[in-house]
Amino acid sequence: MATFWTNQTIEAWNEALNKGYLVGNPDYIWEEFKEPYHWMMEQMKKRLHYYNGEYPIWVWTEKPDLRRSGHFNRGTYAVRLQVEMPSEHVLLSDFDAWHMVLNDGFLPLTWEEDELYDKGQSKRKKEES
Repeated sequence: MATFWTNQTIEAWNEALNKGYLVGNPDYIWEEFKEPYHWMMEQMKKRLHYYNGEYPIWVWTEKPDLRRSGHFNRGTYAVRLQVEMPSEHVLLSDFDAWHMVLNDGFLPLTWEEDELYDKGQSKRKKEES
């Protein structure tokens, strides 16, 4: 078992209290981010034995500081939950690298590869980065 944290709106938390568990809800995903989310779900399908095809619930390996910006819009009522779950139920990802996928970007391994990609000469495709 491992400890993780998840930030949820009060609405999501109330829904979890009614159902008895949290669910990933596609209604809260901006339309332009649906394709990257489906890509992440494909990665989960490939790598997680216990994955059941549902939308992800984002968890953190370190306790997030909700006083910092970027978690929720100002005035949003939210909770931070500490959860215990088997680590094999979690697909760990890099927050910054995920934003490359989210924003349809190329993630170079080196500065040289970045320059080659900009010139159209990279050996790797964007989808492989």
